[in-house]
Amino acid sequence: MPQTMQRINQFLIRYESVIFWLVALASLYPVLILTYTASLDAPKHFSASNILGHWWLGDEKFKIYFALRPIYTGNVAGIYLLALFNLFLPAWLAGKLFVATYLLSFAGSFRYLVRSFSSKASALVLLIFPFTHTSLWMMGYYNFSLAFVWLFLGLGYWRRHFFHMGKRALLVLTMMLIFTYLTHIFVFYILLFVLFWQIVSGSYIQDERRFHWCLFWKNSGRLLLASAPALLLSGFYVAGILAFQQSESLRSSGADKLADLVQFRMMTGYDLKAEIPVTRLLFTFLAILSTLVFGLRIKGYFTKNQAVSAAFFRQQDVWLILTFFFLLLYFVMPDGADAAGSVGMRMLIVVALFWVFWLALETIPSWIQFAVAVCVIAITIQLRMIHLRYLKPLDRAITEIAAAEAVIPVGSTVVTMNFSKNWLMHYFQHYVGMEKPLIDLRGNSCSPFMAFDWRNGRPELFADTAVYKGFTGYALSNGHLDVASHVVIIDYRSFLKEETQTELRRALGQYYHLIETTQSQSVAVFQRTEPSTP
Repeated sequence: MPQTMQRINQFLIRYESVIFWLVALASLYPVLILTYTASLDAPKHFSASNILGHWWLGDEKFKIYFALRPIYTGNVAGIYLLALFNLFLPAWLAGKLFVATYLLSFAGSFRYLVRSFSSKASALVLLIFPFTHTSLWMMGYYNFSLAFVWLFLGLGYWRRHFFHMGKRALLVLTMMLIFTYLTHIFVFYILLFVLFWQIVSGSYIQDERRFHWCLFWKNSGRLLLASAPALLLSGFYVAGILAFQQSESLRSSGADKLADLVQFRMMTGYDLKAEIPVTRLLFTFLAILSTLVFGLRIKGYFTKNQAVSAAFFRQQDVWLILTFFFLLLYFVMPDGADAAGSVGMRMLIVVALFWVFWLALETIPSWIQFAVAVCVIAITIQLRMIHLRYLKPLDRAITEIAAAEAVIPVGSTVVTMNFSKNWLMHYFQHYVGMEKPLIDLRGNSCSPFMAFDWRNGRPELFADTAVYKGFTGYALSNGHLDVASHVVIIDYRSFLKEETQTELRRALGQYYHLIETTQSQSVAVFQRTEPSTP
């Protein structure tokens, strides 16, 4: 038995990086077999990236309708990256590359973080893989999810240069903090707090049993200097949020937060009935592993004649304390406000990630590491298979919408309507305009807290509708109002059955005629009967 354990240990040490990256590449399987990775906000990101790309290319019509938000907008980096991919690749391939970039960089940056604090190869780093797909990622909160890559990299980089932060390292850290902020402001402030936490905990030299104030003030000054540009930018953004925020609009959560914690609710996204038993198992697994860690410490204390502080409490336990601090915030913070939501879910994700980080730093027997690796991979596979069952029909629906876009000429102005009863398809109309340069007069990819906004507010669809004989937008260079040449309806079957949106239906019936429906009647395209000018 000892010889077998020794072989397992040697195998894990020698092939840890190979195993890790093989698992990382295997995690791309759903991305490869699906044309699109559906989520609630993904269509808005596709549409926004296409708009942004054509704005960069100088399309005059896009510049008439849209204005870029200032650089201090702290929620844009993910859209910029997707827009960059979309400039050179078709939308479906740009989306695949974006998701693959996130999955590999999220896992890889976590491994970088763990190896920054521990030189020993450990299979426990595989614990990160179930957490690449959180509820917010599956809902399409891409900027928030992508920002954790910068958090892992920034924290790991700080650790590696903690005692010798030269000018070059300080500049690199400054850029990391700026990129973290530009990706997502919430994660940026979490990173700043954690870096300060690392300064406090790192200034206590355990071997000397004393706190080094000189080291504390020196690194605090470095952190302040490195974070100053991002903090300055965030000040403008926060001022905009506070101006948007209404009085007494903080929302408390109506959820059972304890149940959400035990069920790891922030890991579910598509099929709660099927996912929650697995996510609850994941929470239980981490709890058992944590108990085992302390059990091994107690055993070591009684079998070795060492002081309690040396045998039981260890330096990496500062991350467990930090995890409990974020857990406290999870229970006491409001769930949202006018300018932001899902605060509870965001905080629970932070709790889980630092919990896993603490576990990944532990030194445990190799056979337990091997068992953990097998269990983690099994749980991850089970979750992804559940996701795939839900994503495949959504992928077919997106493909139909993309096919409907093909009948609309380049440069057209369109109006989209969505009658789907599936909450996850709430924004699926924005898949019209993810490939071609189209202006959707009902698009809601714009926001004062995103990469761009409407230049003159949301278009008045019914301004002089009778005169222009169609849905109207902004005034063009000739002084006439732009008119939608096409209308696209998602879930056309539901549209035919119900009688909502009376004014839209009336204008649609008067000035447009049906030119295309998919075989399943899930998508219909109408074209304007009258010429484009009044």
